[in-house]
Amino acid sequence: MTTTKTGDPLDRGTLDTLLRNRLFYNPAFEDYGGVSGLYVYGPPGRDLQANILTHWRKHFVREDKMLEIDSTILTPHAVLKTSGHVEKFIDWMSKDARTGESFRTDHTVKEILEARLKGDKEAKGAKYY
Repeated sequence: MTTTKTGDPLDRGTLDTLLRNRLFYNPAFEDYGGVSGLYVYGPPGRDLQANILTHWRKHFVREDKMLEIDSTILTPHAVLKTSGHVEKFIDWMSKDARTGESFRTDHTVKEILEARLKGDKEAKGAKYY
């Protein structure tokens, strides 16, 4: 469970309201009903995003000598259909019954298997990496 600086449980609704009131972000096209997953960033949100990108670039582009490209982040439905993603691509999701939080099932299975592998190796006295 995530807590605040004072140790109180973090209330996601209160945090969301605070961030929206301080212009960190708002749902895109909110006046028209909004669009799920798209956001408009205010000055502090844009600055935070810029800082994250700067650190990401420092690590991956400069230190790991990777190449950076810039392309659209939205893909037309026709492209996804032609590539097979519409018909064949599925991310199975699981929902926590207590919190309502959703998780990708493949990630949950991977975490469980890695924990068991680590436990088995440690029980046998082997180092786990």
